[in-house]
Amino acid sequence: MAFPIEQQSHHCTLEVTALLNSPASVKLHYRVRNNTDQILFLFNRFWTSINANGEYQVQPNMVNVQASSARVVVSKAVVAVPEDMEVEKHYTPCLSRLGPHDTYEETLEIPVPLVPFTWYQAPWNIPAAGTEQLALRPLYFELGYLVVSPEREAIITQVATSQEPAYFWATEPEDQLLVGAGPLLPSIEVLL
Repeated sequence: MAFPIEQQSHHCTLEVTALLNSPASVKLHYRVRNNTDQILFLFNRFWTSINANGEYQVQPNMVNVQASSARVVVSKAVVAVPEDMEVEKHYTPCLSRLGPHDTYEETLEIPVPLVPFTWYQAPWNIPAAGTEQLALRPLYFELGYLVVSPEREAIITQVATSQEPAYFWATEPEDQLLVGAGPLLPSIEVLL
């Protein structure tokens, strides 16, 4: 049985539970509650493409996976472009709107071992087949969000997705706020 870990920021409360669903996946459930009278937008609707009709192809189980020697962080957030890489613009996930004192929750199923991934992970940064190393790291979760005024909300675009409607606002990683929780599991397999 998994117990939720709760973390509170100035604007919201994040509650996260992780459970090894099988040897091949981890089920991660998060709930975020807006503790303010303001509107929050969550950077949680990762998309892979935009079809000919302008519909964002949202993939609910897609997440950033960033590993260090101390831990592995699964996140739904805007990630910085690596210093050695140039891009036309940042990849920004679509957004979920969270009204004052509202709650949003989502359950993800993520394959194990976790494989490091961000939208900027270039093929030359991926280990050649057979050279990967399996490591155990504590599991953490982070969620990126924005706090917006009614005036700013008016310029955030609602977009069609392959799921329910979402919103889009291109932003820089430093413009988001992060809330995180962990360790959710004392160790999980990650491919390095």
